[in-house]
Amino acid sequence: MFPTYPDLAGRTALVTGASSGIGRGVAEALLKQGMRVAGQHRTHPPPQGTIPIRADLSSERGCGEAVRAARERLGEVHLLVHSAGIYGAAPIASISAAALEEMCDASSHCIGQDLCISGGALLVVPRGQMRPV
Repeated sequence: MFPTYPDLAGRTALVTGASSGIGRGVAEALLKQGMRVAGQHRTHPPPQGTIPIRADLSSERGCGEAVRAARERLGEVHLLVHSAGIYGAAPIASISAAALEEMCDASSHCIGQDLCISGGALLVVPRGQMRPV
């Protein structure tokens, strides 16, 4: 049985990496809870029912574009789930330095101490109010 969380119904979320893996699963679960979900993706589309936000999160500019697009389409964003990642399935010794840098960039440009996503103060969480869910 899948638990329900009535307080999520009608709220909004931006889920990065929503086209596959954990991000896709989270986006689908939030939709089932009645949330309006913007699903950030880079290559493959996010789940049906999400508002697709195509953005490359490997740069600060791309992160800002994703947040701006989500806010334009959803209004206020109540929840951010940052699960975007680039993964090259290969032995670590065979992965080039450029490929490793790309994998790391997808996360490092999008998380700051008091900003959920950089690129302007777009999803600012007041100090001390950010908490895991």
